[in-house]
Amino acid sequence: MHSTFDIATADVNTTLGQNISDWAVLYTAFDVVIGNDSGTCNASGILDYLTMLTQLPSIGHQGSDYIYATDVPGIGISVSGNGGGGSGSGNYPYTSMQPYPWAYIPWDHQANGIGFHAIVKYWKIPNQNIPLDAGAITVTGPEYAVIYKKSGNSFTSSDHSRITSDGMAYINGSRIIVGTLIFKPGTCNIEGDNINVEMGDYDGANGASAWKDASFKLICPTAYGYNGGTKGSSGYSYPFSIHDYSITSNTQKNGKVEISIVPLNNGAIDPNRGIIALDGTGAQGYGIQLAWGDYSTQNATEPVHPVILNSYVDAHSLNSAFSGDLTPFGGNGFTGGDNTIKMAARYIRTSGDAAPGPANAVVQVIASYQ
Repeated sequence: MHSTFDIATADVNTTLGQNISDWAVLYTAFDVVIGNDSGTCNASGILDYLTMLTQLPSIGHQGSDYIYATDVPGIGISVSGNGGGGSGSGNYPYTSMQPYPWAYIPWDHQANGIGFHAIVKYWKIPNQNIPLDAGAITVTGPEYAVIYKKSGNSFTSSDHSRITSDGMAYINGSRIIVGTLIFKPGTCNIEGDNINVEMGDYDGANGASAWKDASFKLICPTAYGYNGGTKGSSGYSYPFSIHDYSITSNTQKNGKVEISIVPLNNGAIDPNRGIIALDGTGAQGYGIQLAWGDYSTQNATEPVHPVILNSYVDAHSLNSAFSGDLTPFGGNGFTGGDNTIKMAARYIRTSGDAAPGPANAVVQVIASYQ
Protein backbone atom coordinates (compact mmCIF):
# COMPACT_ATOMS: atom_id res chain seq x y z
CA MET A 1 0.00 0.00 0.00
CA HIS A 2 1.13 3.58 -0.77
CA SER A 3 3.91 2.19 -2.96
CA THR A 4 4.96 3.66 -6.29
CA PHE A 5 4.06 2.26 -9.67
CA ASP A 6 6.70 3.16 -12.27
CA ILE A 7 5.50 3.39 -15.85
CA ALA A 8 8.51 2.26 -17.88
CA THR A 9 9.09 4.46 -20.93
CA ALA A 10 12.71 3.70 -21.76
CA ASP A 11 12.03 3.02 -25.44
CA VAL A 12 9.69 5.96 -26.10
CA ASN A 13 11.32 9.22 -27.24
CA THR A 14 9.38 12.48 -27.13
CA THR A 15 10.23 15.88 -28.63
CA LEU A 16 8.21 18.88 -27.47
CA GLY A 17 8.23 22.21 -29.29
CA GLN A 18 7.76 25.70 -27.93
CA ASN A 19 4.13 26.10 -29.01
CA ILE A 20 2.62 22.71 -28.29
CA SER A 21 -1.14 23.11 -27.98
CA ASP A 22 -2.87 23.21 -24.60
CA TRP A 23 -4.32 19.90 -23.44
CA ALA A 24 -2.29 17.95 -26.00
CA VAL A 25 -1.71 14.33 -24.97
CA LEU A 26 2.05 13.83 -24.57
CA TYR A 27 2.21 10.13 -23.74
CA THR A 28 -0.20 7.26 -23.05
CA ALA A 29 0.32 3.98 -21.20
CA PHE A 30 -2.56 1.72 -22.21
CA ASP A 31 -3.79 -1.33 -20.31
CA VAL A 32 -1.29 -1.27 -17.48
CA VAL A 33 -2.11 -3.06 -14.24
CA ILE A 34 -1.50 -0.69 -11.34
CA GLY A 35 -2.97 -2.92 -8.64
CA ASN A 36 -5.29 -5.82 -7.90
CA ASP A 37 -7.64 -7.22 -5.32
CA SER A 38 -5.18 -9.15 -3.16
CA GLY A 39 -7.48 -9.81 -0.21
CA THR A 40 -10.44 -11.95 0.71
CA CYS A 41 -13.49 -10.66 2.52
CA ASN A 42 -16.02 -13.17 3.89
CA ALA A 43 -18.77 -10.68 4.70
CA SER A 44 -21.64 -10.61 2.26
CA GLY A 45 -22.35 -7.59 0.12
CA ILE A 46 -18.75 -6.32 0.04
CA LEU A 47 -17.80 -4.95 -3.38
CA ASP A 48 -14.53 -3.87 -5.03
CA TYR A 49 -14.24 -0.24 -6.10
CA LEU A 50 -11.55 1.80 -7.83
CA THR A 51 -10.83 5.35 -6.67
CA MET A 52 -8.24 8.12 -6.38
CA LEU A 53 -6.97 8.63 -2.83
CA THR A 54 -5.15 11.94 -3.40
CA GLN A 55 -7.47 14.85 -2.71
CA LEU A 56 -6.85 17.20 -5.63
CA PRO A 57 -9.20 19.39 -7.65
CA SER A 58 -9.34 18.59 -11.33
CA ILE A 59 -7.45 21.15 -13.42
CA GLY A 60 -9.17 20.20 -16.65
CA HIS A 61 -11.68 17.92 -18.30
CA GLN A 62 -11.07 16.69 -21.85
CA GLY A 63 -13.74 14.39 -23.22
CA SER A 64 -14.25 11.76 -20.53
CA ASP A 65 -10.84 12.38 -18.89
CA TYR A 66 -10.45 14.24 -15.60
CA ILE A 67 -6.95 15.73 -15.47
CA TYR A 68 -4.91 16.45 -12.33
CA ALA A 69 -1.63 18.24 -11.62
CA THR A 70 1.66 16.40 -11.16
CA ASP A 71 4.87 17.57 -9.52
CA VAL A 72 6.28 18.74 -12.89
CA PRO A 73 5.16 22.14 -14.24
CA GLY A 74 3.15 21.91 -17.43
CA ILE A 75 2.38 18.17 -17.17
CA GLY A 76 -0.98 16.82 -15.99
CA ILE A 77 -2.21 13.25 -15.62
CA SER A 78 -5.44 11.34 -16.03
CA VAL A 79 -6.02 7.71 -15.07
CA SER A 80 -8.98 5.70 -16.32
CA GLY A 81 -9.56 2.29 -14.78
CA ASN A 82 -11.47 -0.92 -15.35
CA GLY A 83 -11.44 -4.37 -13.89
CA GLY A 84 -12.11 -6.49 -16.90
CA GLY A 85 -8.81 -6.62 -18.75
CA GLY A 86 -7.33 -5.24 -21.88
CA SER A 87 -10.14 -4.09 -24.12
CA GLY A 88 -12.30 -2.22 -21.66
CA SER A 89 -15.30 -3.55 -23.54
CA GLY A 90 -18.50 -5.19 -22.43
CA ASN A 91 -19.46 -4.60 -18.81
CA TYR A 92 -16.13 -3.04 -17.88
CA PRO A 93 -15.62 0.31 -19.65
CA TYR A 94 -12.66 2.49 -18.73
CA THR A 95 -13.80 5.24 -16.36
CA SER A 96 -11.74 8.32 -15.44
CA MET A 97 -10.75 8.28 -11.78
CA GLN A 98 -11.77 11.09 -9.40
CA PRO A 99 -10.95 11.70 -5.72
CA TYR A 100 -12.59 9.62 -2.98
CA PRO A 101 -15.43 9.46 -1.88
CA TRP A 102 -16.09 9.13 -5.59
CA ALA A 103 -15.56 5.48 -6.49
CA TYR A 104 -16.13 3.31 -9.54
CA ILE A 105 -17.47 -0.22 -9.25
CA PRO A 106 -16.02 -2.31 -12.09
CA TRP A 107 -17.30 -5.66 -10.82
CA ASP A 108 -20.60 -6.83 -9.38
CA HIS A 109 -18.83 -8.83 -6.66
CA GLN A 110 -15.70 -8.90 -4.53
CA ALA A 111 -13.17 -10.62 -6.79
CA ASN A 112 -9.86 -11.71 -5.33
CA GLY A 113 -7.04 -11.56 -7.90
CA ILE A 114 -8.76 -9.24 -10.39
CA GLY A 115 -6.44 -6.51 -11.67
CA PHE A 116 -6.89 -2.73 -11.70
CA HIS A 117 -6.27 -2.11 -15.41
CA ALA A 118 -5.65 1.51 -16.36
CA ILE A 119 -5.08 3.97 -19.17
CA VAL A 120 -2.60 6.59 -17.96
CA LYS A 121 -2.33 9.78 -20.03
CA TYR A 122 0.06 12.69 -19.62
CA TRP A 123 -1.21 16.09 -20.80
CA LYS A 124 0.14 19.57 -21.58
CA ILE A 125 -1.28 21.96 -18.98
CA PRO A 126 -2.10 25.50 -20.23
CA ASN A 127 -0.11 28.52 -19.05
CA GLN A 128 2.79 26.44 -17.71
CA ASN A 129 6.15 25.69 -19.30
CA ILE A 130 7.43 22.13 -19.28
CA PRO A 131 11.15 21.83 -18.42
CA LEU A 132 12.45 20.88 -21.87
CA ASP A 133 16.06 20.01 -21.05
CA ALA A 134 16.93 16.79 -22.81
CA GLY A 135 16.80 13.69 -20.70
CA ALA A 136 14.54 11.80 -18.36
CA ILE A 137 11.96 13.67 -16.31
CA THR A 138 10.30 11.75 -13.50
CA VAL A 139 6.67 12.79 -13.12
CA THR A 140 4.85 11.88 -9.90
CA GLY A 141 1.07 11.88 -9.99
CA PRO A 142 -1.77 11.03 -7.60
CA GLU A 143 -2.38 7.81 -5.64
CA TYR A 144 -4.99 5.33 -6.84
CA ALA A 145 -6.51 2.40 -4.97
CA VAL A 146 -8.66 -0.71 -4.91
CA ILE A 147 -11.05 -0.38 -1.96
CA TYR A 148 -13.78 -2.46 -0.32
CA LYS A 149 -17.15 -0.82 0.32
CA LYS A 150 -20.63 -1.84 1.37
CA SER A 151 -23.40 0.70 1.19
CA GLY A 152 -24.32 2.08 4.62
CA ASN A 153 -21.56 0.18 6.45
CA SER A 154 -18.38 1.42 8.11
CA PHE A 155 -15.08 -0.44 8.40
CA THR A 156 -12.50 -0.97 11.13
CA SER A 157 -9.04 -2.51 11.03
CA SER A 158 -6.07 -3.07 13.31
CA ASP A 159 -4.13 -1.24 10.58
CA HIS A 160 -5.75 2.18 10.79
CA SER A 161 -3.98 3.36 7.63
CA ARG A 162 -6.18 1.02 5.62
CA ILE A 163 -9.39 2.80 6.58
CA THR A 164 -10.49 5.89 4.66
CA SER A 165 -10.89 9.11 6.63
CA ASP A 166 -14.69 8.80 6.64
CA GLY A 167 -14.50 5.21 7.90
CA MET A 168 -16.65 3.96 5.04
CA ALA A 169 -14.09 1.97 3.03
CA TYR A 170 -11.16 -0.40 3.45
CA ILE A 171 -8.07 0.25 1.29
CA ASN A 172 -7.07 -3.09 -0.20
CA GLY A 173 -4.04 -1.65 -1.99
CA SER A 174 -2.86 1.59 -3.54
CA ARG A 175 -0.24 2.85 -5.98
CA ILE A 176 1.31 6.28 -6.53
CA ILE A 177 1.74 6.71 -10.28
CA VAL A 178 5.27 7.64 -11.36
CA GLY A 179 6.28 8.00 -14.99
CA THR A 180 9.74 8.67 -16.37
CA LEU A 181 9.29 10.52 -19.65
CA ILE A 182 12.22 10.64 -22.08
CA PHE A 183 12.43 14.09 -23.65
CA LYS A 184 14.74 14.68 -26.58
CA PRO A 185 15.88 18.26 -27.30
CA GLY A 186 13.68 20.28 -29.60
CA THR A 187 16.03 23.26 -29.64
CA CYS A 188 18.40 23.92 -32.53
CA ASN A 189 22.05 24.84 -32.09
CA ILE A 190 24.07 27.58 -33.75
CA GLU A 191 26.98 26.17 -35.73
CA GLY A 192 30.10 27.37 -33.94
CA ASP A 193 28.08 28.21 -30.81
CA ASN A 194 28.87 31.85 -29.97
CA ILE A 195 29.13 34.12 -33.03
CA ASN A 196 31.01 37.43 -32.90
CA VAL A 197 30.00 40.07 -35.44
CA GLU A 198 32.72 42.62 -36.19
CA MET A 199 30.85 45.92 -36.47
CA GLY A 200 33.92 48.06 -37.23
CA ASP A 201 34.34 51.76 -36.46
CA TYR A 202 31.52 54.27 -36.86
CA ASP A 203 31.90 58.05 -36.80
CA GLY A 204 28.22 58.82 -36.21
CA ALA A 205 27.57 60.18 -39.72
CA ASN A 206 24.19 59.79 -41.50
CA GLY A 207 22.40 58.43 -38.45
CA ALA A 208 23.46 54.82 -39.08
CA SER A 209 26.54 52.85 -40.06
CA ALA A 210 26.96 50.46 -42.97
CA TRP A 211 25.30 47.06 -42.61
CA LYS A 212 27.45 44.11 -41.48
CA ASP A 213 26.95 40.38 -41.93
CA ALA A 214 25.41 38.81 -38.80
CA SER A 215 24.30 35.52 -40.39
CA PHE A 216 24.34 32.18 -38.59
CA LYS A 217 23.87 28.50 -39.42
CA LEU A 218 21.24 26.36 -37.68
CA ILE A 219 21.69 22.70 -36.79
CA CYS A 220 18.44 21.15 -35.57
CA PRO A 221 18.05 17.83 -33.73
CA THR A 222 15.97 14.85 -34.76
CA ALA A 223 12.27 15.48 -34.14
CA TYR A 224 10.53 12.44 -32.65
CA GLY A 225 7.10 14.02 -32.17
CA TYR A 226 4.84 13.15 -29.26
CA ASN A 227 1.68 11.27 -28.19
CA GLY A 228 3.19 7.82 -28.34
CA GLY A 229 3.31 5.35 -25.51
CA THR A 230 3.25 1.78 -24.34
CA LYS A 231 0.59 -0.88 -24.48
CA GLY A 232 0.61 -3.61 -21.87
CA SER A 233 -0.81 -7.10 -22.00
CA SER A 234 -3.66 -8.32 -19.85
CA GLY A 235 -1.25 -10.22 -17.61
CA TYR A 236 0.43 -8.85 -14.55
CA SER A 237 2.84 -9.90 -11.88
CA TYR A 238 4.17 -8.40 -8.66
CA PRO A 239 4.81 -5.48 -8.31
CA PHE A 240 2.29 -4.88 -11.10
CA SER A 241 4.59 -3.06 -13.49
CA ILE A 242 3.93 -3.07 -17.23
CA HIS A 243 4.01 -6.66 -18.38
CA ASP A 244 5.20 -7.62 -21.88
CA TYR A 245 4.48 -4.15 -23.20
CA SER A 246 4.73 -3.00 -26.80
CA ILE A 247 5.63 0.44 -28.14
CA THR A 248 2.97 2.69 -29.62
CA SER A 249 4.52 5.09 -32.14
CA ASN A 250 4.13 8.85 -31.76
CA THR A 251 1.12 10.18 -33.64
CA GLN A 252 1.72 13.95 -33.44
CA LYS A 253 4.48 15.54 -35.51
CA ASN A 254 6.50 18.48 -34.31
CA GLY A 255 5.93 21.81 -36.00
CA LYS A 256 8.29 23.64 -38.30
CA VAL A 257 11.40 25.41 -37.02
CA GLU A 258 10.88 28.89 -35.56
CA ILE A 259 13.47 31.51 -34.62
CA SER A 260 13.40 34.31 -32.05
CA ILE A 261 16.05 36.97 -31.40
CA VAL A 262 16.13 37.92 -27.72
CA PRO A 263 18.34 40.79 -26.44
CA LEU A 264 19.97 40.02 -23.12
CA ASN A 265 19.15 42.10 -20.03
CA ASN A 266 15.85 43.35 -21.53
CA GLY A 267 17.85 45.39 -24.00
CA ALA A 268 15.14 46.08 -26.60
CA ILE A 269 14.92 49.79 -27.44
CA ASP A 270 12.46 49.44 -30.34
CA PRO A 271 11.36 45.78 -30.75
CA ASN A 272 9.41 46.35 -33.97
CA ARG A 273 12.40 47.99 -35.69
CA GLY A 274 14.90 45.45 -34.34
CA ILE A 275 16.89 48.00 -32.32
CA ILE A 276 18.74 46.74 -29.26
CA ALA A 277 20.58 48.66 -26.56
CA LEU A 278 24.33 48.66 -26.11
CA ASP A 279 25.65 47.03 -22.95
CA GLY A 280 26.35 50.39 -21.26
CA THR A 281 30.09 49.95 -20.90
CA GLY A 282 31.12 52.49 -23.53
CA ALA A 283 29.37 54.52 -26.24
CA GLN A 284 26.15 56.35 -25.45
CA GLY A 285 23.23 57.47 -27.62
CA TYR A 286 23.50 54.55 -30.06
CA GLY A 287 22.02 51.09 -30.50
CA ILE A 288 22.34 48.19 -32.92
CA GLN A 289 19.65 47.47 -35.50
CA LEU A 290 19.04 43.95 -36.83
CA ALA A 291 17.34 42.95 -40.07
CA TRP A 292 16.64 39.68 -41.86
CA GLY A 293 18.33 39.13 -45.20
CA ASP A 294 21.70 39.63 -46.86
CA TYR A 295 23.62 42.58 -45.46
CA SER A 296 24.69 43.70 -48.95
CA THR A 297 21.10 44.31 -50.09
CA GLN A 298 19.77 46.22 -47.08
CA ASN A 299 18.36 49.74 -47.40
CA ALA A 300 20.38 52.65 -46.10
CA THR A 301 17.19 54.05 -44.51
CA GLU A 302 14.83 51.50 -42.96
CA PRO A 303 15.17 47.75 -43.59
CA VAL A 304 12.34 45.98 -45.42
CA HIS A 305 12.39 43.08 -42.96
CA PRO A 306 13.52 44.27 -39.53
CA VAL A 307 13.95 41.61 -36.87
CA ILE A 308 10.93 41.74 -34.57
CA LEU A 309 12.59 41.18 -31.23
CA ASN A 310 11.26 38.64 -28.71
CA SER A 311 8.86 37.09 -31.21
CA TYR A 312 9.04 34.01 -33.43
CA VAL A 313 9.40 33.83 -37.21
CA ASP A 314 9.30 30.70 -39.37
CA ALA A 315 12.76 29.62 -40.50
CA HIS A 316 11.20 28.67 -43.86
CA SER A 317 10.34 32.33 -44.51
CA LEU A 318 14.03 33.20 -44.10
CA ASN A 319 15.53 30.20 -45.90
CA SER A 320 13.43 27.87 -48.06
CA ALA A 321 15.81 25.00 -47.29
CA PHE A 322 13.96 24.73 -43.96
CA SER A 323 10.61 22.99 -44.21
CA GLY A 324 7.43 25.03 -44.19
CA ASP A 325 5.40 22.00 -43.08
CA LEU A 326 5.23 19.84 -39.99
CA THR A 327 8.53 18.11 -39.31
CA PRO A 328 8.44 14.42 -40.34
CA PHE A 329 9.01 11.81 -37.63
CA GLY A 330 12.77 11.31 -37.46
CA GLY A 331 13.43 14.45 -39.55
CA ASN A 332 15.09 17.68 -38.48
CA GLY A 333 13.18 20.43 -40.26
CA PHE A 334 15.92 20.88 -42.85
CA THR A 335 15.45 19.70 -46.43
CA GLY A 336 19.08 20.03 -47.53
CA GLY A 337 21.33 22.67 -49.05
CA ASP A 338 22.58 25.75 -47.23
CA ASN A 339 21.41 26.04 -43.60
CA THR A 340 22.38 29.72 -43.28
CA ILE A 341 19.91 32.20 -41.80
CA LYS A 342 20.93 35.57 -43.18
CA MET A 343 20.82 38.51 -40.81
CA ALA A 344 22.37 41.98 -40.95
CA ALA A 345 23.42 44.41 -38.22
CA ARG A 346 24.35 48.10 -38.05
CA TYR A 347 24.87 50.87 -35.53
CA ILE A 348 22.03 53.38 -35.36
CA ARG A 349 21.57 56.69 -33.54
CA THR A 350 18.95 56.46 -30.81
CA SER A 351 18.31 59.22 -28.26
CA GLY A 352 20.12 61.17 -25.58
CA ASP A 353 23.58 62.65 -25.64
CA ALA A 354 26.09 60.89 -27.88
CA ALA A 355 29.41 59.72 -26.46
CA PRO A 356 32.17 57.64 -28.09
CA GLY A 357 33.53 54.36 -26.82
CA PRO A 358 33.21 50.60 -27.26
CA ALA A 359 29.77 49.69 -28.61
CA ASN A 360 28.82 46.10 -27.81
CA ALA A 361 25.58 44.18 -27.33
CA VAL A 362 24.55 40.54 -26.97
CA VAL A 363 21.49 38.73 -28.28
CA GLN A 364 20.35 35.15 -27.85
CA VAL A 365 19.17 33.19 -30.88
CA ILE A 366 16.40 30.78 -29.88
CA ALA A 367 15.44 28.28 -32.56
CA SER A 368 13.18 25.30 -31.95
CA TYR A 369 10.29 23.27 -33.29
CA GLN A 370 6.84 24.75 -32.87
